[in-house]
Amino acid sequence: MSDPRIEIVEACQLFYRLGWVSGTGGGMSIMQDGRIYVAPSGVEKEKLAPEDIFVLDTIGEIVEAPSGDLKLSQCTPLFMAAYIQRDAGAVLHSHSVHALMASIAFEDVFRCTHLEMMKGIEGTEYGDMLEVPIIENTAHECDLADALSAVIDLYPKSNAVLVRRHGVYIWGRDAVHAKTQAECYHYLFEAALKMQALGIDAAVAPRSSGIQVYKWPHKHLPNAKNVAAEMRKYGYGVYDLQTVPAWFDRSRHSHDEPEIRGAVAGVITFHFDSGPVTIEAGDILLIPAGEAHAVKGHNGRTFTAYKGSISGERHVTEYGDGQGSIEDLARR
Repeated sequence: MSDPRIEIVEACQLFYRLGWVSGTGGGMSIMQDGRIYVAPSGVEKEKLAPEDIFVLDTIGEIVEAPSGDLKLSQCTPLFMAAYIQRDAGAVLHSHSVHALMASIAFEDVFRCTHLEMMKGIEGTEYGDMLEVPIIENTAHECDLADALSAVIDLYPKSNAVLVRRHGVYIWGRDAVHAKTQAECYHYLFEAALKMQALGIDAAVAPRSSGIQVYKWPHKHLPNAKNVAAEMRKYGYGVYDLQTVPAWFDRSRHSHDEPEIRGAVAGVITFHFDSGPVTIEAGDILLIPAGEAHAVKGHNGRTFTAYKGSISGERHVTEYGDGQGSIEDLARR
């Protein structure tokens, strides 16, 4: 079995090269055989030696202290929270720029989805919504313990907690697992920030390739007759021409077969899980079967569109109260 002291020293050297523990910031801790090993505070982490590591018992009391005037890490109460509440085997504290910037760029929770590296986070799949809670910084690191402990309970799937304008705490079942979790989290922080710089929200899934919008291709203006003619080119049967009121609000639903919409007048927005799609007069929208969505008119004008499907019939699955459906509008 490897020596935790050596593991911490080697990990801190790596983390220094990655920019996670520059200056004297950051830290590392490992639990093994009923003992907790902790790097000291306020020292250059890349220059640590095995004999510089503190050893604690499972309630955080020092059982072995290094010689000299080294001080126990101020991160210790936060390391202890991960050990006690998550049964962690190792915890690290990073001061990386990407972690710091992610804590500023997001409000209360860092979120991302549909990024391949998410699969490296324990219990997370590509299509999940990855969440990392963000707590506010304090003047003294040890004073963060209560806030960190609270969000650990609130976000049981997260193996990390960001600290605003400070850094991040990340844990795993052992030192290797904590390291790989940290590598994945840091990658995702950086990717989300770069996506944000391009105007892309990392928390919004990419639009399904099955959802397609075709803009009006003609110079003449769209009307009921020529929009219907345009729709027939796509092989769908039209079953309704509907006008909905201003500020229209259709609850979440899906269609049991592929559907088509041909906008005749006005503007409306379809809110799919992959993001909003707005159509205006002349636009043709193709909606795959089973693609859940809500529909909203975000203005004070009516909206008119043809509705159709492959069979020419309407088959709907409701996920809400049916507000705004044909049946609901007929009752009003």
